[in-house]
Amino acid sequence: MLDAVDLGFAVTVATDAVASSDPTAHEAVLNHMLPRLAQQVRLTTTAEIVTAATAIQPICAALPARSGRM
Repeated sequence: MLDAVDLGFAVTVATDAVASSDPTAHEAVLNHMLPRLAQQVRLTTTAEIVTAATAIQPICAALPARSGRM
């Protein structure tokens, strides 16, 4: 994830879909480190991601189909 941030990508982390073998470190990353990267990393839940994807699905379906290679 940090490599993606370093490359300039906006990253979304589903906080209820990530884990760690060390619960203390896991909580520290989610509660202290990632919020400091708020312009590059968005913390959300899987439910919010599904809701957002569902909301744009009709918009994407209305777009004209592309043909050929990009």
